[in-house]
Amino acid sequence: MNKQPSHYKICIIGGGVAGLTAANTLAENGQNDFIILEASERIGGRVCSDKERGIELGGEFVHGEGSILWDVLANKLKIPLKVVFDYSAPNPKDCGLGFLLNGKIYEINHPVAQKTLEILEQLTTDEELKKSKDMSLKEWLEWRNIPKEFHTLIDSILAQTNSSCINTHSAKGAQEEELSGEDTNIGELNFHVEGANTMDLIIPYLTRLVNMEKQLKLNYFVHSIDYSDKNVIKLNNGEITCEKVILAVPLTILRNRQIKFTPDLSPQKKHLLQNQFHMHGGMKILLRYKRPVWKEQMPNVNVVVVGDEDPIIAQYWFSSTSDEQCKKYGHIITGFSMSRKADNALHMTDEEIKQHFRKFIQKTYHLNDDNDGYLGGDVRNWQHIHHVAGAYSFALTTDASKIHYIEQPRVVLSQPIGSKIYFAGEAYCQHSPATIHGAMETGQKAALDVLQSLTSPSSVPRGHSRMSKL
Repeated sequence: MNKQPSHYKICIIGGGVAGLTAANTLAENGQNDFIILEASERIGGRVCSDKERGIELGGEFVHGEGSILWDVLANKLKIPLKVVFDYSAPNPKDCGLGFLLNGKIYEINHPVAQKTLEILEQLTTDEELKKSKDMSLKEWLEWRNIPKEFHTLIDSILAQTNSSCINTHSAKGAQEEELSGEDTNIGELNFHVEGANTMDLIIPYLTRLVNMEKQLKLNYFVHSIDYSDKNVIKLNNGEITCEKVILAVPLTILRNRQIKFTPDLSPQKKHLLQNQFHMHGGMKILLRYKRPVWKEQMPNVNVVVVGDEDPIIAQYWFSSTSDEQCKKYGHIITGFSMSRKADNALHMTDEEIKQHFRKFIQKTYHLNDDNDGYLGGDVRNWQHIHHVAGAYSFALTTDASKIHYIEQPRVVLSQPIGSKIYFAGEAYCQHSPATIHGAMETGQKAALDVLQSLTSPSSVPRGHSRMSKL
């Protein structure tokens, strides 16, 4: 193997979409003295597609027209997008959401659905919460006397969506993130890529200006960052040196202290990493069927939020593949399991998990083994994926956060260390954590801040730009 130069102006640590967007932004602006260091054998991170079958093992949704992800897919790559759901739509046909409670699926115009959305709005606008100490979503629901029959729905639609549960998710953190999303100008629509297209089509676009032989190093884990020198940053005891670092690794890597920093991270960053954020497990269960029986019964519903207490399933939806792929592999229904629900399945085999979800669908749609048309399925638990070890970040509540709560914690955590280390990834996006576009936006911002610091080293990085959390 040819030896790579050991010194670069910029090292991007992490080859997920945040790191790749940072690389693309640098290259688009004429800065090519960088290398991407990726710990695993592939780039893309939590964007992971099975192109043959047209299924998504990782990130699947395009949230909001006008986001950076939407722009790349719709405008740059001209990929057709299919509207899946829209919270703001008042009628079932345009909304696409279903709410499962007491064995029945209710559409958006039903009182059950309207009450769920009212509770979310109540959380967002709760002025007393803004001034109170931190508390969990469960504590907030009890404080506001929300009927218990809605607790699981709120867990599924809010906490589970963010890889958490109502017992651990911060009510203040959730409120701040929702309010940040309201300040943005992208739309309310939520999409799937249509037909045989897959989400990983963004990866060749983001790397089209990258020399994959000279500017990418796979299977290279950075275990130490020494930025004590005024001019040079040493990675892995000086194996690689650089002037700037864009750190685009999953929250788990920092929270579990897998990278040694010299000097150490500030007490503020350590407090945020340990006491105000976490990253729990996340699992997708993809089942294949001969025909879409769910569409025959509920033609308006594309995504179902589960309000009944199931140990594993929080949501499920109907993934988009081409007609040819449906004929060859079957119609796809995707189960979504996060945090404690994903943990509940750790003792189970993949086959047991698939059969659990199958029985769940049978019960919901009044089917059985003889008539459901089940063909098989796949399970992807991101907790098992090395160098990721979870789904995505969420706002955590702890005893320490109740004593000392730092407001706008993602913005604070994302602040560069001097003009040397810059942070990128979904965890640092205040308005859109747990999204592909949130990760991309922070990668773009980190790269632009690095470019600005190279031009005027004493300048202060620009303020955090905002796009919507949907």
